[in-house]
This record gives sequence, C-alpha cells and structure tokens, in this order.
Amino acid sequence: MENEKSLIFSQSPLCPLAADVISDGQSIYMYVYDLDFESERLIAHSGCWIKNLVDAKERFEPDEMLEGVQPVLPKCYCEEHDHVEWLSPALEIVWSPSGETAGLYHDDELICVMPYRKNQNSSGFSKYVKENSLAAMKMEEGRRYIEDVEKGKQFWKQEFNLEWKTYNNSFFENLNDYFGKAKQCFDLNKDEFPTRLLLTFEKENICYGVSIGCGMFPMPQGLTCYESMMEAKAEYIIATDQAHFDEKQRLDLYASLAGLCGVPWHTISCVAHGHTLDMKIKEYPYAIVIDDACMKHPIPLDIKKDGVHLLWIAGISQQEFEDAHDKVKREALIKHICETKRYIM
Repeated sequence: MENEKSLIFSQSPLCPLAADVISDGQSIYMYVYDLDFESERLIAHSGCWIKNLVDAKERFEPDEMLEGVQPVLPKCYCEEHDHVEWLSPALEIVWSPSGETAGLYHDDELICVMPYRKNQNSSGFSKYVKENSLAAMKMEEGRRYIEDVEKGKQFWKQEFNLEWKTYNNSFFENLNDYFGKAKQCFDLNKDEFPTRLLLTFEKENICYGVSIGCGMFPMPQGLTCYESMMEAKAEYIIATDQAHFDEKQRLDLYASLAGLCGVPWHTISCVAHGHTLDMKIKEYPYAIVIDDACMKHPIPLDIKKDGVHLLWIAGISQQEFEDAHDKVKREALIKHICETKRYIM
C-alpha cells in the first residue's frame, strides 16, 4: 500500500524465509515470507499484528481488509498501548537456531514471535494481545517458540569460524581414527555459510561418504521427530562395496548425499531414523534412514554427546518402501538391514 514502509527486514540465515516489519501509519505488523530465489520474489506466508498506531476500533473493517489494508486490531483483542511508531534502530529480528522462527525485539524486549507453519495464513504471538484472533495470538501461548528465539539470540552471536573449527576438528579426528585417512574432501557450499563438507574414506574394500557440518544446526520442525530442538541434529553416512560401484556411480551417489545435506532447511522439515527418501541407489528406487545407534557396533563420535545423530542411508525396494509406512514392518525392515549389513551397498 502507498503509506507502507519497512521498519526492519531480515533473511533467515538457514531457511528460504524472510521477515519484515511493516508500518502503514495505522498499525504495525510483522510478516514472514517464503523466498523464491528462481523468480527473485517474496511470497507472503503469514502475518502478525504488533501494535496499533491509532485508537482501536470496535470491530474489524472487512472492506479495508479486502483492499489489502493492515487491520487495526479491535479493542476487545488488544491492550491499550501508546501510538508511537518505533524507530528502526530500536528494533531487532532474531532467528531461532534452526532458522525457521523469527522474533521481534524492541529495546531488547521480545514483542512478537513468528513460527513457520506449513499452513499459510497462520499468525504469530504478540505481546500486546489479550484475546486471540486471526491477526495475532496471546504471547503466553507461544512459549516453546519463545524459547527457540531466546536461544537464537545467543546462538547467532557465536563466532562460527571458531565453532566450525572446534566441531570439524573433533569429528574429523574421530573419523580418521575409525576409518583411516580421508581420501577426498568436497566443499558442498563453495565457501559460503554454512560450511558443509563431504569426506570420503576407504576401509577393507568399503567406500564411505560422510557429511561434516550439518549437525552444527538443529533441523526445522525438529520436535516432530526429536525430544528437543537441540537434539534435532544429524550428519549422514553412506557406504558402498568397491566391487558393486564404479567411480562414476559412487560420485553420483555422493552427489545425492550432498543434496540431502541441505534438504531440511530448504524444505523446512527434518530427517530422522526410519524416514524414507526419494533417493535412487542402483537397483533400489528409494532409501531409508537408520540411526547409527541401532547398529551392532556404533561409530564412536564426540559429536553424539552434543545431541548429533549419525544417520545411515540404505537403499530399499518398492515393496520395502511401502512396508516402511507401517511401524511394525518398518522396525522389522531396519532390523533386517542392520543384521545383514545391507546398509553397505
């Protein structure tokens, strides 16, 4: 609209999302957008009322809403507050460690939290709301999202070059101790943040591809699969028998694994034990994810102490893919793969 202006804008450090705080002179709202990089555009995903800049009305004005005007929140839904428009230097947008939830701070006070939810047109949680509406919900009902943003405020203050060295050195040493010296190292993000590598190893005629760097950040939507967001972290490993794969086939497989490393943040979802993947591995049209903790001899890694899971990728048939949607059959399938070492392809 003509009178709209952005007070602060921020892009998620991990996910294809952005947050924008907009004032139109009558109210202030915070919006979360999906980023469409191919078309170079922002797609509005959800919005949340922050505060009114004029006296609250008795009810919503449907005509204004149909014209795309930010609705002034009626007095029955909000607390009375000053009508002063905030200055940009006093505002800060903070993202959760997983990069999917945005929080707005004013003078270091958390005012609004906007979690990403798959269904569009969902609102966020705002400090000055006293009754829920389509425009905003009460702040106290968003406690777990508040916790995520508060963790993010400290998390993103870290010096990630130093964090990377600590994480990488420990992980790399553990892998060298277990597999021997690495054969190849691929930079998956071409020196861009976040740093992710794919290392390859050979041991007893078996070739291994292992990711490094994914586990530094919790995956979005982590609570759907893990007990806490800080446990929703993973690295990936895939193994092939030298007799079954030539070099080109192996490199193609590593390329698929490299693509998987960014999937949770690109699709705003998480990967966990028992999940199936649309990933072709030679004669297998699909793959299944198996936590290293299920193996007879789990690989000793220091990163596991920090909640990072090592996830094996194993090929499965069409029938096994269908069976994996049944909990009992899935557990039997995983047990069979582990016992027969079929995760080595």
